[in-house]
Amino acid sequence: MKADIGPILLSYLLSYFIVKILLRAEPHFKVMDIPNDRSMHKIPVPRTGGVGIMVSIITCAAFVLFQEDSIQESGRLIIWLVSFTVLFCVSLADDVRGLSSASRLIVHIACAAAVTYDGSLVPIALDDSSNFSVLAYIVTVLYIVWMINLYNFMDGMDGLASGMAIIGFTALGIFGYQGGEIYFSMLCFIVAASSAGFLVLNFPPAKIFMGDVGSSTMGFLAALFSLWAHNHNVVPIWITLLVFSPFIVDSTMTLMRRAVNGEVIWSAHRSHFYQRLVQLGWSHRKTLLWEYALMLLCVGSALAINNRSLIVQSIAIFVIIIIYLTISLAVSLLEVKERRRQRE
Repeated sequence: MKADIGPILLSYLLSYFIVKILLRAEPHFKVMDIPNDRSMHKIPVPRTGGVGIMVSIITCAAFVLFQEDSIQESGRLIIWLVSFTVLFCVSLADDVRGLSSASRLIVHIACAAAVTYDGSLVPIALDDSSNFSVLAYIVTVLYIVWMINLYNFMDGMDGLASGMAIIGFTALGIFGYQGGEIYFSMLCFIVAASSAGFLVLNFPPAKIFMGDVGSSTMGFLAALFSLWAHNHNVVPIWITLLVFSPFIVDSTMTLMRRAVNGEVIWSAHRSHFYQRLVQLGWSHRKTLLWEYALMLLCVGSALAINNRSLIVQSIAIFVIIIIYLTISLAVSLLEVKERRRQRE
């Protein structure tokens, strides 16, 4: 298929106007995020914005999907779309009424398992035959479930989750375009543009939040597109992990730290690095812009080292690891300094 900016532009406009309509209609829905001791906002904020993003993605992706020269991909993607829709509905129900952690997890596992039917699996060995082992399926399901939840965990500050979607999926779209996978590229750009339409109303101070319906499904899409990219030789999966590493590293390190401290890892908290910076006195906007800078650094690194020699890639990954460790240490030192100042 040929690249077409029409569906991409439409996805931006559709997302913006649907979210705008939802914002005006919110008094009738009464689906609000009420602030509590662990929240980073002070007043109730609507949390239905993810509906606008996802309706825009589904609409514009369907337009691309059913073009004549794209129909060969439709069988696999229809299964993905069904799983995506189930997750969308359950996440919306969670936003509206609240569901137990166990019931959400069961749905996450079921949706993850459904999309592995075609053998799009996380590579776990050099021997291609082992990629279709039971272990590969288990690892893939766990990977998808983790991506769903880590994106949900990181949706705790105005503009953060939508900004990661814009930057991350734009990068995947560029990789797809460079590799001649226009169909893949178009869908990535549609996700990014839909997120951009939402960000206009979500940038701090946010008028509306994404909610679980947006963050969970966005994490699901990030996992699916990373598997698609790897299995269609668009880009190795570890490059995609580098692109989304600001979310992956923060969530993983935070939950590991909470587990070591004996805390309940699935309970609400304010322990992510971006939350800790705000508690140290950084403004939401300053913290967000630094997060964007980190995202762009990771994306720029991924674009620069893709298809380069192993030694260049290894050096770049080593540098990124050092940056993450430095950030972690710096935040901890700032907290120690702040505690000393308060004691004085």
